[in-house]
Amino acid sequence: NIVVEAENIGKDLIDIYIIVEEKMPLLSVTFTGNTQVTEKEIGERINFTDVPAIDEQELNKFVQIIKKAYVDKGYLLTQITPELVEENGKAHIIFHIQEDEKSVIKRIDFCGNQNISSKTLRGIMFTREDWILSFMDKAGTYNPEWLERDKHILEQYYQNNGFINAKVYAVMLIWMKNHIKFILLYILMKVIYTILVTCV
Repeated sequence: NIVVEAENIGKDLIDIYIIVEEKMPLLSVTFTGNTQVTEKEIGERINFTDVPAIDEQELNKFVQIIKKAYVDKGYLLTQITPELVEENGKAHIIFHIQEDEKSVIKRIDFCGNQNISSKTLRGIMFTREDWILSFMDKAGTYNPEWLERDKHILEQYYQNNGFINAKVYAVMLIWMKNHIKFILLYILMKVIYTILVTCV
């Protein structure tokens, strides 16, 4: 990292200081507390052998990548604390991981869907409710990216059925302990449009 600072020392004169923070060569990387995401899975996202040196900024970036691996598996409440240990000018990195129970979706419901049933809407979504065989199809897993995609899918479904201005304008997550008890999607609709096509 490079920081440039300036100081006035007189009329039309300034001193310029260029502060260089060098990265420390990376000596080793270890993980503690990780059972739900393996080191191999983390290595598929971060190839530490291609990281010759590291600083605090890059370390925080790696934390977010590891956090994303947990979120993708539904472990939203996982806490990751990085530790940088210096030895003779080189860095040992330790990621302390505190896992929590998996966050599962118990129910998906809708508000404002007078014309299309909740059952139909749930059936077209990627995000699904938890059930007895969730371990096979990942139903019940909460993934923010899936839910964002579902919003567009629902809007497109409404528009294809004549509700041109339909919009999912709010999503509410209601938590019960570490489980998502409800995902409530608010749907805003306007008058249905009928498009007539005349063939000549």
